[in-house]
Amino acid sequence: MVTIDIETKGLEEMQKRFAELSKSLPQHLQAFANEKKHSIETEMQVEYLKSGLQTKTGGLRDSAYAAVFPLENGVEIKMGFGSSIASYMELGTPPHKIYGNPVLHWEDNEGDHFAAWVNHPGTPPHHFLSNATTTSNNMLLGQLPNYLRRWMQSQQ
Repeated sequence: MVTIDIETKGLEEMQKRFAELSKSLPQHLQAFANEKKHSIETEMQVEYLKSGLQTKTGGLRDSAYAAVFPLENGVEIKMGFGSSIASYMELGTPPHKIYGNPVLHWEDNEGDHFAAWVNHPGTPPHHFLSNATTTSNNMLLGQLPNYLRRWMQSQQ
């Protein structure tokens, strides 16, 4: 039987340093997320535009948001569209009736139309939010290691 003794120098100091770094990690993750918030919102608008949805007012596109919330051991990023029609455009709708209050009115090439209700053919899903989530996730995960590496090097 062979016995090998290994002397470790600086192990306690290294453990202490890692403990200090881990305490400040959540605030640095939050700073990283806050730095990337605008990029996420831009990506959401890009995916909206790529979806081919017709923009009448831009309200849905312009309602894109990303919010950063600190957690005990990290950060949470919530993203979405504030417009009330966002979920219908993202997920689509089945055919349904639309009722007037008291009547519906619209104009087209054939003139003015009035109706108590109409049969809507439904809306196809566009998945702009889920596409933006995937793209933003990939962007964040791709950039986080370099951010953490720079931060750790600045702590030396």
